[in-house]
Amino acid sequence: MKEDILRRVEAIVEPILEAHRYVLVDVELRGRPGRFLLQIFVDREAGGITIRELKALSEEISAHLDVEDPVPGRYTLEVSSPGLDRVLKKDRELRWALGKRVRITLTSGEVVEGTLVHVGATTLSLSGEGTTREISREEVARARLAEVPRIRK
Repeated sequence: MKEDILRRVEAIVEPILEAHRYVLVDVELRGRPGRFLLQIFVDREAGGITIRELKALSEEISAHLDVEDPVPGRYTLEVSSPGLDRVLKKDRELRWALGKRVRITLTSGEVVEGTLVHVGATTLSLSGEGTTREISREEVARARLAEVPRIRK
C-alpha cells in the first residue's frame, strides 16, 4: 500500500518541481493510515533552497495533493531540504548527489571521499586527486555528502 501511495505522490509532485526547476530528492511515508507523515525532500539541481521557497512549494504541493488525494485519511505534509547530514540510500538520492563531494564508509570500515561521478546498478564511481575509483554498492555501508553546501538567505 505505501509503495502505491509513494508512486502516486511522486507522479503529482515531480511536474510541480520541474516547473520551478527543483528536483525531487526523496519521498517518505511514515506511520499508519489516519496518522501518516508524508515527507517530501526537494532541492535545486546545484543545491541550496531557501525556507521561503520551501514554504511556497509546500503550499502548492498541498493544494495539488488535496485535489488528487493520494494518501488515505488524515496525514501531515512536510516539505523540506534533504538536510546536510542525510544518508544517501536510494538511487534517486545518489543521482541527486552526482557532481557533489561525498564521503562513503565501506563495510571494511575504510572511508573514501571524492566527487560522485557515476551511479550504476552495481557500482558507484568517485573522482578525486586525479583518479577515479569504482566501488561496489555491496561494499557501501553508508554514504553522505562530504561538504556542507553554502546556505542561501
